[in-house]
Amino acid sequence: MKKNQFKKQIKIVFNSFYEYKIHKYSRYSFYNQTKNTSYFINRGKNMRCPNCGARIRKGDDRCLKCGTKIQQIKGASNARVRQVKKEYQPELVVYSTVFPSDLSYKKTLIWCIFLGWMGAHYYYVKRYVSGAILSIMSAVFLLCSVPAITVMQTGSAGIFTPIGILFLTSSLYVIPSAIGALGIIIWAIDIIRLLTKSFSVPVVLADNDNVNKK
Repeated sequence: MKKNQFKKQIKIVFNSFYEYKIHKYSRYSFYNQTKNTSYFINRGKNMRCPNCGARIRKGDDRCLKCGTKIQQIKGASNARVRQVKKEYQPELVVYSTVFPSDLSYKKTLIWCIFLGWMGAHYYYVKRYVSGAILSIMSAVFLLCSVPAITVMQTGSAGIFTPIGILFLTSSLYVIPSAIGALGIIIWAIDIIRLLTKSFSVPVVLADNDNVNKK
């Protein structure tokens, strides 16, 4: 009885190893057959599928979970996002870390470095809600905190008097400063995400029918 169970376990292990080898061979044989057409497969690092969030491994031509093809991801468009939303089809918009051909990575990085604290890079990639939130945070900080500091430094009360210290600890100064600090943290994180190419941009994937025709 024990011998039969042992044989079954060995058989299961052998079959799983054999299936793994077959899968690995099929993936790399496909890679070798299409190495001159790198557009059809993922030749870079492991990437996330913008449709379902699953990992697409190097050498795969599609997401193994939802079936989204690499061609669809690389042929995606950022310009179509506004058109799709006007047509009341927001479900077609997905977020991808792969920049489409109609969106410049360098321009996004420049906007983020110089005017990212105002949300300029979000407006450029058509993430208007995130851009508006960052703009409001920056505006609140500038309109409330900077005049408050200026009044305390130039006023007769002075910054180190009891009145000045009370003003520093009041909500008129603390809340805008906290909002501004949060905005700066978000700005710094976005710069890091852009440099590491993990910043997500809204795109509309290429149509599967057009991909099959190619």
